[in-house]
Amino acid sequence: MGSKPTSNNFLSIDMTWSYNFIGGIKEQRDLNMDVVNAVYMLACDYIMERHNFIRSGEATRLNGCQEIIWKRSDELHVSSDYVLFYCEAAFRAIKSGLDSLQSYLVSVSAVTDEKGDVLGFVVTSYKH
Repeated sequence: MGSKPTSNNFLSIDMTWSYNFIGGIKEQRDLNMDVVNAVYMLACDYIMERHNFIRSGEATRLNGCQEIIWKRSDELHVSSDYVLFYCEAAFRAIKSGLDSLQSYLVSVSAVTDEKGDVLGFVVTSYKH
């Protein structure tokens, strides 16, 4: 048996999301690209797990993702409530695009401009 075929889609988000997200983190700690990349990765993981939770109803993975966000936020010295708020905001901003896919997500990656602001997300989903 082979693996399921996948499809990549770009879902744009208003750049003010990342500008505000990173701006708030900058108020909490010194900022470098490792921190920026880490919080963007948390947002990508959250989007994937939140979307797949809605499709499956399985809370375990979403709860695990939230626990990882709490742990990584502590390690990064950033408020976990703040990070979760912006992860949920990103999810809601692209939710209609996610819903149109009508399939589970395999991965989510942030696409940034030269300044590091997120332009959108490439979501890889199973083809249906």
